[in-house]
This record gives sequence, structure tokens and C-alpha cells, in this order.
Amino acid sequence: MNKLRWLRILVIVEMILVSVEIAADFLLEGFLPEALRAYLKAEMDAPFRPLDILFLALAIPLCIAMIAAWIGLLRFWKHAPRLYLVATLGLVFSEALSGPSVMTSLGSALDSASSMLSGAIIGLLFFSEVRESYPHVRRSA
Repeated sequence: MNKLRWLRILVIVEMILVSVEIAADFLLEGFLPEALRAYLKAEMDAPFRPLDILFLALAIPLCIAMIAAWIGLLRFWKHAPRLYLVATLGLVFSEALSGPSVMTSLGSALDSASSMLSGAIIGLLFFSEVRESYPHVRRSA
């Protein structure tokens, strides 16, 4: 199987994993221990701080950029690899700004798998022959 096909498969799997991760954390939150549920409730009820506003100001455009990058990678848009790299690195940085977080075990496992897929996608985009063929495929389409 050629590497462009692998790239498409990895992007689709990452999209699915991220969606399932979000759903799992939302749906399985009730199974967390009481102390963690109380912490999550206190975080949700707390007033907005300046750091929260900064986090949202970064995270929302980065999430939109990630969705655009996924679509771009599937449609072989010329700038999609760089957009994907910037969105991935930006989301990692914004997660560091978000402070402590609580996740279900399934959500955490899916997050780790998604991170590994991101690394594989970046590796294919920038360190394999996909690097040379990606713009070429876009120009010939």
C-alpha cells in the first residue's frame, strides 16, 4: 500500500479517535470517582479567569484549523501539511495553558492513541517521500 493511502487512512482514523474521545469523556464522566466529579463541577462553576479567555482564544481557532487541516490532507491541499503541523503544535501548547485536567481512562487511552497517530502523520508528511509527492499530487489534480 502506498504512503499516500496510509496517510489518508491515518487522518480518517485520527478524526474518528478524536470524536470518540470527546464523546467518551462526556458520556463516561458519571463513572469517575466522586472527588473527581466534584473537581470537574467546581471547575465548570468557577468564573472565567484571564487565562481561561486566553486558552479559548487559542483553542477555538486551533480546533477549526485542525478540522481544516484534516480536510486539506484528505483533499491534498497544498498548505495542509503545514497547517496540520501548526494546529497540532498549537493544540499541545494550548493544552499546557489549560491547567490540570481530568479524563476518563478510555478518554486518556484514546488521547494517547491520537497523539501517536499525529506523530505518524507528521512523520509521513515531512520525513517520507510523501513530502515530495504531496504538492505534486495537488498540482496534477
